[in-house]
Amino acid sequence: MEKPNAATDLDIYFVGCASMLNGLSSASDIVEREAQHVGLTLDGELNGKRASNFLDLDDVSGHTAREEFNLLVLPFQSAFGNVVAARRTILKAVITHPDKQQVWDEMAFYHAQSLSLHHGSWSPAFSDVILQRYYPEKVAKFELPATPEEALTALFTK
Repeated sequence: MEKPNAATDLDIYFVGCASMLNGLSSASDIVEREAQHVGLTLDGELNGKRASNFLDLDDVSGHTAREEFNLLVLPFQSAFGNVVAARRTILKAVITHPDKQQVWDEMAFYHAQSLSLHHGSWSPAFSDVILQRYYPEKVAKFELPATPEEALTALFTK
C-alpha cells in the first residue's frame, strides 16, 4: 500500500492436459512479459516452467498417489480459464478415491494456506492485524466446502 511492488514475486502454476507440458516455458515467458508491465517478477521456482509444478488433469490419480495436494487444489484457488471443467475433473477423481475425505481434507489444508498473506513489504504490526482480523474472515468466506460431494453440488448450483 505504501511502497511500489509490495508483493515479493508472482507464483504461477499451469493446469491442463499432458500435451501442454512441452509448452510450459513458452507460456511462462508470455506471463512474465505481461507481469513486468505491472511491476511484478515471477518466482524463481514457481514460475510455471517446471513440470513438477504442473497440474496434469490427465493424471489426477497420479497426483493423488504422490500426495501432491497443493497441485490438486489449484483450480479452487485464484485461477482463470475453464475452471469449472478442471474442478469437475478433480472432484470426480476425489469422490471415487477410497480415502476421499482424507484427500479432500489435505486439499482444504493447502487451500486455506493459499488464502494467507504471508509475504509483503509491511510492518510486523500490520502483519499481525492481517493474521488476526482479515485472515479468519477471508478463510470463512472462501474456504472449501466440508466434503467433496458438497463441492460438486456447489459447482453445479452456480
